[in-house]
Amino acid sequence: MISYRSWPILSGVALIVLTNVVALGGVIINRSGAPDSTLTLTQRELALPYTDWHVSENSGLALRLLWRVEPKQADRAAGSLGWAGDESDWLNAAKLKELGITVRPRSPRNADGPSYSSSLPADVLLVLEINGPAYRRQRDRACLFAGSTPDKNSKDTCDTETHEASRLFVVDAGLDREALRRKYPDARVYAIVRGQIQAAFVPTSTELRLVGYVRGVSVDEIQVPVSMRAGLDSAPRKTPFTAVVALGRRLEPWIVSLSTKSQS
Repeated sequence: MISYRSWPILSGVALIVLTNVVALGGVIINRSGAPDSTLTLTQRELALPYTDWHVSENSGLALRLLWRVEPKQADRAAGSLGWAGDESDWLNAAKLKELGITVRPRSPRNADGPSYSSSLPADVLLVLEINGPAYRRQRDRACLFAGSTPDKNSKDTCDTETHEASRLFVVDAGLDREALRRKYPDARVYAIVRGQIQAAFVPTSTELRLVGYVRGVSVDEIQVPVSMRAGLDSAPRKTPFTAVVALGRRLEPWIVSLSTKSQS
């Protein structure tokens, strides 16, 4: 007979087992059938952790996804590299309306009129583009500017865009997965992922301006299987590598293959 004192322990064990079964079931569903997309990424798009993960064989290794947005026209001349939180021309008021994202007024702080707060993060589908038109435009603008303004900072920006900066850009968002895939059919260049977009009114000298920005992607870290870690564990930190990343039925990524190469 099981003592009543054992029930808490047994319940805890059962919960752990159930959680693992649910997680494993999700992985199986995600990876069943053909991938929704398969992207080839490098160390430019997948960042190693800052800590010394390789000091222990029991330490998990996750690569952080480095994505960008193409900066809006007004920011391009200022040399913006278009990282998370920056504005982008495609994420305008019309797109926010299409996504059902609104910013509601709140009680005014003074007699001048209503005060506005930012919206809650809205769950949407984001389109990631690897080494496509958005990246090439960004690189070409940086290098064109460096050619017309031959100072060290502009040259460094051109070199960074050409050899180091991430080529993975968020280029669109929507709510209908099938519609997005019809619009972006090349599954080797475009991946659909779950993410969040937020909007806010930003005061200017003359008005309140509605802006939207990509808050993040739902899965921004990808675990490296133990069987693929050897090359990274034994190589210097800045060793180049290439990873083939697939996204499955649940739009969750996993690493299909990973290879490293020595630097020349």
